[in-house]
Amino acid sequence: ALNNNQLSSFIPKQLGNLQNLENLFLSRNQLKGSIPSEIGNLTNLEKLCLFENKLCGKIPMEIGNLQKLKHLWLHKNCLEGEIPKDLGKLSELKELGLSNNKFTGRFPTEVLSLKNLKVLLVNRNESLDWPVDEIERAKKLMHFKYDQKKIYCR
Repeated sequence: ALNNNQLSSFIPKQLGNLQNLENLFLSRNQLKGSIPSEIGNLTNLEKLCLFENKLCGKIPMEIGNLQKLKHLWLHKNCLEGEIPKDLGKLSELKELGLSNNKFTGRFPTEVLSLKNLKVLLVNRNESLDWPVDEIERAKKLMHFKYDQKKIYCR
């Protein structure tokens, strides 16, 4: 765990070589740049915590390779673009924190179909459209935050 260490560099691509890693905690630093696609090589990862940094760019679709991932915390960064549908492949995911970023577009309904999802935080984003008529897909959802004005129906 390297939380709260004022790290101010980029996330090294070489992290993708640590294939036995189960938890990666780099929160509350000053990390910048994008999340490297090599993070998708960490197939034993269960917790990925990168919140409260200065990360930018898009969430790499390779995160969808992390089949054991249970907790994905990316809130309070400068991540942008659409939330990838590939997050819907994370069948073990229980908690997803994406708030306080710059995400736009439609929220992927594939994520709502995740059977174990209990926490979903998507508030305080640029312009994220919410599929109001799809929320019933999230059967186990216990904690949900969303504050945008754009809600779409089929």
